[in-house]
Amino acid sequence: MENFKELIEADIKEYQQNKRFVTNIDKDEWAFNYWVLDKLFYEDEEIIESKIIDYHDLGVDAFEIYEDAKDIYLIQNKYYSENTKITSEYVKNDFLLRPINA
Repeated sequence: MENFKELIEADIKEYQQNKRFVTNIDKDEWAFNYWVLDKLFYEDEEIIESKIIDYHDLGVDAFEIYEDAKDIYLIQNKYYSENTKITSEYVKNDFLLRPINA
């Protein structure tokens, strides 16, 4: 698992170096959302930025819509350091329920 995390961090650094024109790419948590849409959903790089709604989100960081399949993916994640303490109550209420309710 540590290798996977290192690969994500390397990709994020690469985005931050090569995509300076992308708004907020210098923020690790924002670049992680870019990574999710790019690497997991294979989204077109020209529209990734418009699908990241972090900071004005009501608990949703990004989204992906597949109209043909009628699938909507609401993406919510937390990008913390290994030393960050997160309570189960926080995960249940803020991380899971708030985006669904919104």
